[in-house]
Amino acid sequence: MKLTPQQVAFFNTFGYLGIPNFFTPEETAAIIEEFEWAIQHQGGQNHDGSRRTMFGGPIEHRARQCAILDMPKVKGLIGGAIGDDFSYTGGDGNYYSGDTGWHPDGSWGRLFAVKVAFYLDPLTRDTGCLRVIPGSHRPDHYLRKDQVNPNNAQELFGLHPRDFPGNVALETQPGDILMFNHDTYHAAFGGSTRRRMFTMNCIRHAHTPEDLAVVRHYVSIHSAGGYNLETGAGAFFPAMVHSANESRWTHLRQVAEMHDSLYPHLAPKNLGKVKIVRREVSALVPPAPGIPLADATLPGPTLAFQPANPEHFGLLSVRKIHEGNPGLVYVRVVFRVEHPCQVTIHYGTDAPTKVWLNGETIETRADAAGPLAPAQFQVTHAATDGENEAVFAVDTRGGKAAGVIPAFVVNA
Repeated sequence: MKLTPQQVAFFNTFGYLGIPNFFTPEETAAIIEEFEWAIQHQGGQNHDGSRRTMFGGPIEHRARQCAILDMPKVKGLIGGAIGDDFSYTGGDGNYYSGDTGWHPDGSWGRLFAVKVAFYLDPLTRDTGCLRVIPGSHRPDHYLRKDQVNPNNAQELFGLHPRDFPGNVALETQPGDILMFNHDTYHAAFGGSTRRRMFTMNCIRHAHTPEDLAVVRHYVSIHSAGGYNLETGAGAFFPAMVHSANESRWTHLRQVAEMHDSLYPHLAPKNLGKVKIVRREVSALVPPAPGIPLADATLPGPTLAFQPANPEHFGLLSVRKIHEGNPGLVYVRVVFRVEHPCQVTIHYGTDAPTKVWLNGETIETRADAAGPLAPAQFQVTHAATDGENEAVFAVDTRGGKAAGVIPAFVVNA
């Protein structure tokens, strides 16, 4: 299947496209069966309707569902919008519950990313079908240009957000398919407490250095590593990788390679070689005027530390520690390796940072100032068998620093 010129024009103009009866009844039944198997093995058995249940990579857990990405009509749909060499990046599977307010999934300002949505129950305007605001993907649309928030329709215009002018309710039956530009505003209202839906996210393949930078930014956020998720196979779950032929790899390779460069500790070849024992952040140390970061010393025994849980990207945040104040915050990570080796520390930081490993200074980045991203810097040093201690001294940059994104990889 290929999109017709009229379908392409519709998608480009309005930012969405719906195709009824896209899948046969037999294909639809198989897709629903595989979805239910996956979500029941990913937390869905505990769904009580009080909130959304979500899991990653809904087409990636068994070979039959992975094959959705191989279907010529699926590739024709996506390829017709963003090019036949598009890259698949993942998706989410859901038991939705209740309303979902108006939002876009991106603000790229151009056709860069699309979402393909599979709704597995009959949905109407009153039972939680997808709604879109046609044309809202355009940078010059009034929602963006005038910064109008349709979720505030009641306050602004005396209207329920469901009745925001110009929105279209896309009623669907199982077997239909919807696709929309990530920049398109969308919502759902009146849904049940167990609305089944899953998505595939896809982006344009990068052919220029400028496009590669955009892909890198996207993958740094919208990927397994961006959500601190260890799949066992890098950017994708093992079934997607292990069942892939060369044709499928056309749509996986660029994202997989980018993901491994951003999150090398999650690359398949590096899994299991480093075990994180604990992560901690210190109390704020007041500024020491006249003492450069390079002369900062390791924290003394009286400095209080508290456990730190990784946030998005694997960020160990210092924001709640400094609360907008100047000074120094120490981030400490204790990790274990099984034998003496060379370890490369891949880290991102948005503030001047000094790094020690096992008490020895290994690097000072006095000019680091952001923006924050994974794997901005790399430094290699010897690690001992057993526990090792990496310490990052973060200058809060006058109370603006977010923190450090650390990752540790044993060198081959």
